[in-house]
Amino acid sequence: MFFLILLLSLIFTKPVFATNPTITITMADTDPVAGTSFPVTFIVENEDVGSTFHYKFFGGIDDLKTQIQTAPNLFWQGTPWGNFPTFTTDADGKSVINTYAYIKSDSPSGTYKLFVRLNNDLTSLSYIYPINVSAAPTCTYTYTQGTCTSSGTQTLTVSSATPSGCVGTPSTSQPCTYVAPSCEYTPILHGILVPHQILRLEL
Repeated sequence: MFFLILLLSLIFTKPVFATNPTITITMADTDPVAGTSFPVTFIVENEDVGSTFHYKFFGGIDDLKTQIQTAPNLFWQGTPWGNFPTFTTDADGKSVINTYAYIKSDSPSGTYKLFVRLNNDLTSLSYIYPINVSAAPTCTYTYTQGTCTSSGTQTLTVSSATPSGCVGTPSTSQPCTYVAPSCEYTPILHGILVPHQILRLEL
């Protein structure tokens, strides 16, 4: 009887798989600045129990999805999934992830759409989470000046750029007024070089 019950249970019992997994972004810095990382919290539910997934962020203005990344060096396109961070679901097929996303430094101001996606399948995509991004401030540079050359230019080396997280293109040179060094002459007497000799004429 025991073996019959066991056999019937194996025949009629179906394995339980996750259905309708969901990804919900519950919190993000709603006013981040371009060129910085900002905190994000998202919840994954109804996934396979005890499974590990990679995740990636992406997003931008309208249909542009390249301005938001998982990190400065993790592009949402072209970077292998294995390079992205991971999480593991618990006994309920759930996980709460507290992490960071990054906005590219050249991103303009505007309302962005933030998404997160898992690597298990392309349908595991979060709902849109709107954030208002401010463009990075323009840098103010302090330079160390090189020597003025005979061509009337001098090189500039950046010693500081403010404020933090700013963007811009520093100058590499600037015009200058070249002053030639004064000459020092040595008199020649009867074809003989006489350096700095004081000539005295006796009457």
